[in-house]
Amino acid sequence: KKILADLDKKNSTGSIPAPNIPAQSQVKQASNTPVEDKKQPAPTPTQSTPVQQRQAPSADNNKVCLADMFNFENMNGQLYIKSLRKEFRSRDIDLVIPDTLEYNGKSMPVMGISSKAFSFTNILSVKTGRNIRDIGQEAFLDCYKLKVIDLSASQHQHIAMRTCKNCKSLREAYVGNYVQRIHESAFENCPSLQEITLPDTTDTIARIAFENCTGLKSVNSKVTTINDSAFRGCSKLQEFNFSNVVNIGTQAFRYTAFEKLVLPGNITVVGKKAFSDCFELKEVELQEG
Repeated sequence: KKILADLDKKNSTGSIPAPNIPAQSQVKQASNTPVEDKKQPAPTPTQSTPVQQRQAPSADNNKVCLADMFNFENMNGQLYIKSLRKEFRSRDIDLVIPDTLEYNGKSMPVMGISSKAFSFTNILSVKTGRNIRDIGQEAFLDCYKLKVIDLSASQHQHIAMRTCKNCKSLREAYVGNYVQRIHESAFENCPSLQEITLPDTTDTIARIAFENCTGLKSVNSKVTTINDSAFRGCSKLQEFNFSNVVNIGTQAFRYTAFEKLVLPGNITVVGKKAFSDCFELKEVELQEG
């Protein structure tokens, strides 16, 4: 009967039905743990050298610092720093300007800083090299974060006009040992500057050179000429060495905080209102001469 039944099914369908057995590939896939489509994490980008590591380079990497951070120009075999590169102008940086730089395979002296080279940047401090002989006007104008400027190693003979004007955070200024003249507005409106010492070579302080340095208390110098409004508005100034002074300009010390003045006999000219509105002034001694 079973044989006859199978023959009857074959006759009706034309074939014997295949047993319902899963395919081998299906069995294998069912037996394995499904593979998740996991995304691999993006690789961490290579970090460049942090600015903080480049701020105060040692003598061994000064040249790298200059090449990476500054624009410069070759002037008859002498390198001048022209500006801080755009990508560094808004960063908090301590500048160290080296004595020399490798340029086209040659070691060349860094001789100067061009006008407005670092103006309106976020530099925190600057230290210049011994070959610097020229610092242009407004080189550090409106550097609001600048706290220390050290030019003591350099050979420049002038502090140019508006070199550090409006550097509101400037606390320390070392002008250099060869400076003969502090030009107009060189340190005007630097309210955080409390004291300054000028070298014996400094002869003249130009008009409004330190005007409105409201935190300035003491000036140590041997200058002979103090021009108009040089220290006008220095509302805390109480100490000044007048021993070599010959000429004092108009309003040179107006609105200062002197309590006592001792003016030596070598002073020949005192301009109008030189000590006007010094409300703390109680005593003036005019020595013979």
